[in-house]
Amino acid sequence: MEQIVHGRAWFASAIAWSFLFSSFTACIDPDAARNVLVIGHGGMGATSDVPMDCATSLEQALAQGADGIELDVQMTRDCVLVAFHDMDLDALTPCHGMVNDHTWNELRSCTYLLDEGRSKIMPLHALEGIIATHRPKEMVFDVKVRTSGAWSTYLRAFAAELTKVVLDKHWTDIVRVECRTEEFLHVLGEAGPLRRSLYCDDIEAGIGIAVRSGLDGLTVHKRHASPDLVDRAHAAHLYVSLFGIGDRSTLHSALGSGPDAIQVDGLPAVLDLLERGAGR
Repeated sequence: MEQIVHGRAWFASAIAWSFLFSSFTACIDPDAARNVLVIGHGGMGATSDVPMDCATSLEQALAQGADGIELDVQMTRDCVLVAFHDMDLDALTPCHGMVNDHTWNELRSCTYLLDEGRSKIMPLHALEGIIATHRPKEMVFDVKVRTSGAWSTYLRAFAAELTKVVLDKHWTDIVRVECRTEEFLHVLGEAGPLRRSLYCDDIEAGIGIAVRSGLDGLTVHKRHASPDLVDRAHAAHLYVSLFGIGDRSTLHSALGSGPDAIQVDGLPAVLDLLERGAGR
């Protein structure tokens, strides 16, 4: 009898969880889910057991169905662009200092600690094969600027090199550059016709800055977004990308604001929710 009672309790619990999940997916706006671009944050996201921004993470994200990928871009001392998340090398690799303290030749042997050295820091030009294979709809380059050298010279060199890579590779239609540093976005605008988004914490203030500076979009954490604020950004002809999405509740909240794109951690779970809720 006790086994029967326990079995019934388990069955009731399973039914309850199934109902809750069905209710959640049912309340996703199918149009919002279908129209938003799903961008893998650093590839598979911060919760993955594969290092963010490494080739494996970026390729896996696109192979699993992401519309695009976001990666952090930094510049070495000899002006080679690389994908690397942190401002310092110490936490993620056995190497030390800033990316810009080193030449590319010095960083070639820098491996990631997370997967016991199987992955290395990737130069930006290595994206060419990934893009050719998976044909992403969008590539978001989150530019991180930091140097111990001359600031203005560094910004101009960074902007020139990034523009050259994107134009030479014919990536203009799929690349969006986001950055917290307004000065870099201004210099980048002078260097070439790349799409530029301000990475900000306040959409209302960001709209004013973006309009004055001739930027194309805003990137903001979903907790700072609302349908009204996103509508105001759209009215100013700005593209809105939200990040901080990794589970059911954050996905539902983000989609309710009506963004153009969401940058996702926990990518497989989010893709599954979207598939169930909107038949993507």
